[in-house]
Amino acid sequence: MTIENFRVLEDHFCFSVYNTSHAIQHVYQPTLAQHGLTYPQYLVLVILYKQRREQR
Repeated sequence: MTIENFRVLEDHFCFSVYNTSHAIQHVYQPTLAQHGLTYPQYLVLVILYKQRREQR
């Protein structure tokens, strides 16, 4: 593979997904910090809440 075959980082879909995820976490961070939660912990709570609602 030659250097000409490489795409710049911004052209990679995974980089766009990473940037979007980072931006979302940045928006949620102040509210989550008030509750002592990280973004991954928040996601787990959302999943557990959804599962509990589905059991009812």
